[in-house]
Amino acid sequence: MKIKLFIPFFIILAVGLLFSRPFFNQGYFPTDDGEWAIVRLSEMIRELKDFQMPPRWSDYLNHGYGYPLFSFTYPLPYYLGSFVHLFGLGLTETVKFLFVISVLLSGIFMYLLGKELIDKKAGIVAALFYVASPYRLTNLFVRGSLGESLNFAVFPLLCYGSLVYLKKKNKWSFLLTSFSLAILILTHNASALLFFPFWILFLMTINYYYKGNLKQLLIYYLPVILLGIGVSAYFLFPAIFEKKYIVLSQKSLANIGEYFVSPYNLGFLNIAGFLLGVFSLIVAKNREGKNLYYILFFLIPAVLGMFFLNSLSSFFWTMPPLNWLDFPFRLLGPLTFLISLGAAFVVKNKIMLRIGYVIIVITILYNLQQVTVKEYFVKPDSYYTTNDATTTSNNELTPVWVKEKPTNRYQSKVEVIQGQADINSLEYSSNKISFDLTSKTVSTIVINTLYFPGWGIKLNGEEIPLEIEDKKGIIIFDIPSGKFRVSGKFTETGIRQAANLVTLFTLLFCLMIIIIKPKK
Repeated sequence: MKIKLFIPFFIILAVGLLFSRPFFNQGYFPTDDGEWAIVRLSEMIRELKDFQMPPRWSDYLNHGYGYPLFSFTYPLPYYLGSFVHLFGLGLTETVKFLFVISVLLSGIFMYLLGKELIDKKAGIVAALFYVASPYRLTNLFVRGSLGESLNFAVFPLLCYGSLVYLKKKNKWSFLLTSFSLAILILTHNASALLFFPFWILFLMTINYYYKGNLKQLLIYYLPVILLGIGVSAYFLFPAIFEKKYIVLSQKSLANIGEYFVSPYNLGFLNIAGFLLGVFSLIVAKNREGKNLYYILFFLIPAVLGMFFLNSLSSFFWTMPPLNWLDFPFRLLGPLTFLISLGAAFVVKNKIMLRIGYVIIVITILYNLQQVTVKEYFVKPDSYYTTNDATTTSNNELTPVWVKEKPTNRYQSKVEVIQGQADINSLEYSSNKISFDLTSKTVSTIVINTLYFPGWGIKLNGEEIPLEIEDKKGIIIFDIPSGKFRVSGKFTETGIRQAANLVTLFTLLFCLMIIIIKPKK
């Protein structure tokens, strides 16, 4: 009997591994962002070794001039990668491992959600449609977006936690839901923003279905939202309030008009499964009157989502918050979740269920054609640890005061551009620099690091005012004649310190919830 409990997991894992099989070959294959993920992982490890907590400033990248990589780029996948790397996996193998895990966990969590929502059969149907969805595979083998791929696992986990919390209302389901929301934000902030409305609609639907009203929605889920935001605050708040300092605040990553897609990118077989599920709900409506809530939940966002995938919605993509996202096709992620979960409702009708099984098998066989890799390349870790590009598509994380972007690595980290001075004992890491300076005259010194709020320089232990070089935007300062010990450090600004404290106190509050036993 116990073996039967694991059969659904065996099926999902087997299909997941089948769709992940190119990752088990030696080397890696060309994708849009895959190698960037490896370079970013290398940089995250470098910053953690330098005890930069939390990692924000990348000094090695951007040809050594640095930029605030993890102040704005989702950090959690690279925390996970740094941990996995400790067990001896190379950088490429670590990133490939995370992609495979994203597939397997997305299937398992979708199964748990479908099972909790309906039954085991529904969980298997939803999970298999989800794992075999075309956009899921596009992320793996074309786009290579590590954050989006991992968030495919977080979408169903967040909804599963929300449903369990509604039913049981204990501290563990509360914490699971809250941390799932935080993980969603930290794993890929753009897809988190897109998924949030879907999640709110899901909360409204299950509250109507199980409670018949929305009176308790705010009471129970507002603390969940506040806790999730609190845990992720150290990243989220600076990313919002300090965005004005980077190029991304002034221009889009791309021409939005070039990135609208057809709803058929969701897969016509997957859409067929979704329509069967919704039809099964409609047929069962007289027997279970509350199914109307689920019908509306699936149909309304599906229709709206497909509209926003089309160029007819271009006007709305020029306004916040959609103009923060740049790529309309990212909506395919939440929509893939929606239609996969909708397909689970074929279990409401025996005939539809049998048709659904047939469609699942055909979907798996048909979409396996996307799991093709034409070439592999094998590059050592040193290739990525010495790669000093920006890992951005349009230099969007460059500070706005930089007029001439770096194209080559400097000859020396510190230079004397005016006066006579000698530099000795130079040492620097991702967030610190120090050297001895003997100046015979009043001199002007430049540090070949882009200025960004948080950088400070001390002469013999005393803070000095900094200037920003007009064209390159690098750190520059004047010194009188004499001998000096110069030390510089990238520290937290006021907003970062406040955000760090919010996260710290939120985590302490979570610890108190775990430790304190509730009264009966």
